[in-house]
Amino acid sequence: MSKYRIMVIDDDDDTRRMLSFILRDRFEVVEAADGLEALSKLETHEPDLAIIDVMMPLMDGYQVCEAIRKHARFNNMQVMFLSAYGTKENIRKGYASGANLFLTKPVEPERVLKNIDFTLRHEPPPLRTKRYTLEQLRELEERQARDGQAVSRTAETSDRRDHGFDVFSEDLPLAGGQPAGAAALMARLLIVDDDVEMLQMLDIALREEFEITTALNGLEAIEHLVEYDPDLMLIDIMMPKMNGYQLLQSVRRNAYFRNLPVIIVSAKSSPRDREYAARLGATGFLAKPFQIDELLETVRPLLAECRIKKKRVALVDIKAKAFKQLRDREERKRDRTGGPAPIQFRPVGPEERDADPTRP
Repeated sequence: MSKYRIMVIDDDDDTRRMLSFILRDRFEVVEAADGLEALSKLETHEPDLAIIDVMMPLMDGYQVCEAIRKHARFNNMQVMFLSAYGTKENIRKGYASGANLFLTKPVEPERVLKNIDFTLRHEPPPLRTKRYTLEQLRELEERQARDGQAVSRTAETSDRRDHGFDVFSEDLPLAGGQPAGAAALMARLLIVDDDVEMLQMLDIALREEFEITTALNGLEAIEHLVEYDPDLMLIDIMMPKMNGYQLLQSVRRNAYFRNLPVIIVSAKSSPRDREYAARLGATGFLAKPFQIDELLETVRPLLAECRIKKKRVALVDIKAKAFKQLRDREERKRDRTGGPAPIQFRPVGPEERDADPTRP
């Protein structure tokens, strides 16, 4: 009998184990230790509901929820926050980010199950057959832990037009037996810098040889990383929200992207700076200011050691999506009403005080 699949997203190992123990008799449970891991697992693990902790390093729960709501395939997925920070302001932020439910810790197992039941009964998602079984997913994760290598991410599926993302080993058979795609010919670079003019200059200089995608900050880079599947990242250090070192740490903590070539770009290029970048996992280092020839001399050898992957999202679609996002941002500036909010549920608890204090 098919079961709903729940993804538990929390950086605390004990909390993830506790929730998995509570849920596993009635649901399929998959786990993610941070936001990047959660986003990178969405397509392969296909959760029907996500339980997200608010306070996580680098990418908090609100940002994870916002990223999920931008995903065409999972933007209607049920999302539940479970947090010890249950102030009215945090609850408001949770619902504003797209949550359907916000529960405060500590929480009894019975209450967790009761609220999940209520959520799934109120608006049940389709109970779809998953492309991978839990056993296949465990095999993949065990292989990653054993090998310490990033997963090859090459496949064609029927719903690739949704601009989603997928991360899996091409050696792991699909439930439907679809073959993996062939390698692409042109490498894709993800350039992360808050300097728009720098991004434009690099795009113009490199587009004849590489597919170029860009991000203005670390959080945007994480979304593009899992969605656009780059073959190499070029990261500037000085950026708002999440600096380059923090972004690099987040990438290297994730098994799927552990071996992705990453070049750090910095105006500080002392031996100590280079050593620090290498210790965090940088594959290369480029000092500012630099010439395009210097960049190419750094990039080309790294890509020569990699197998260039076939991309699921074409560059023309990436550009079209970026244009649409820019247009949407401009429209929101003129009209702050926005689109329809996700359905939000009142928590079910043994006492009236458990009800969401921010809702009438």
